[in-house]
Amino acid sequence: MGANSRAALAAALALLPAAAAAGNWSNELKLSAGFSHSTNRIHVEGYTYDRAKTDIKLKVRGEFDRDTSVSRLANTLTLEYASGWAKDETVDGDQPRWVESRDQLITDTVYRRKTGFIADPYVSGNFQTSVHDARHETEFRAFRPVQARESLGLIFTLLGRPGQDLTLRGGWYNQHYLNSRERHHDPSNGLEAVLEYDGLLGPSVEYEMKAGAYSGFVDTDDSWNRLTESRKCALEWDNTLTVSLAKYLKLIVSFSVDNKDVSATEIDYEWEQSTSIALSWKVL
Repeated sequence: MGANSRAALAAALALLPAAAAAGNWSNELKLSAGFSHSTNRIHVEGYTYDRAKTDIKLKVRGEFDRDTSVSRLANTLTLEYASGWAKDETVDGDQPRWVESRDQLITDTVYRRKTGFIADPYVSGNFQTSVHDARHETEFRAFRPVQARESLGLIFTLLGRPGQDLTLRGGWYNQHYLNSRERHHDPSNGLEAVLEYDGLLGPSVEYEMKAGAYSGFVDTDDSWNRLTESRKCALEWDNTLTVSLAKYLKLIVSFSVDNKDVSATEIDYEWEQSTSIALSWKVL
């Protein structure tokens, strides 16, 4: 563990005792399964490619929160797997075929110490990995690699009322990789700014949004040219609109943008739009 990681861990341990204070847990676990169609546009090395896929998608989404008079602890778990019919222009001579199109496990934890002032200190941890990472048909190596990101800073509540929550947090982050056997998994650190909204737009309409900017302080490998390195300012933007059509039937529309470096001359970005019809069950 590097010095930056130790510093983040020490800050977290200094704040966490308040999490043991009395407070009720609010737990929610949802399972969903359905069909989706999505399109991607990818720009890399001066060329633009399209990717389209129709998926059978399974998703597990859990939210485990604890709110007390002195602190708030928010934990999110997302497990998503999809397999479907895909056409990928990034592969020369590719023909439409049945492929595994998404395999993603994400855990996110944000601990906030309430101070009563305009801003509260926070520490957070985010882990992203794949459950099934196979390079060959006979190979199975789970959780390789695991992208870990720790951060600390200040969080501002821009809107906080029943059914709607809008926050802005900014601070320092440290990102590194665990269980990595490949090159180009460089550790990095820098400044982050994250805007998040979660709320109801109507009796049966829910909207979730997360926009994050991450400006690095160290040079990392360029995805558009693995022989060069540069400092990057990454941008991610995720939007999900969920409409309840019936008790167990939902319409889910999502749009996301992932830009590796908004300051680069050779822009490397990917955007995806997806529309899903899913059966959803609330377990907890």
